[in-house]
Amino acid sequence: MKISGREQPLIRVLHDESRPDLRNPTRPRPVRVYLWAPDPPRTAPPAPLVVVSHGTGG
Repeated sequence: MKISGREQPLIRVLHDESRPDLRNPTRPRPVRVYLWAPDPPRTAPPAPLVVVSHGTGG
């Protein structure tokens, strides 16, 4: 898959300070964000798309 000239998404790791990591409870839980940014359409104004996951392993 190739979007915006990139074959891979932009990946960021955030940390949820309110919940412990499942593998190491002394650290905050990491939350990975994968950003795919499509090229803007030529005929219509761009519209945002937000996808939210409901939880771990769900």
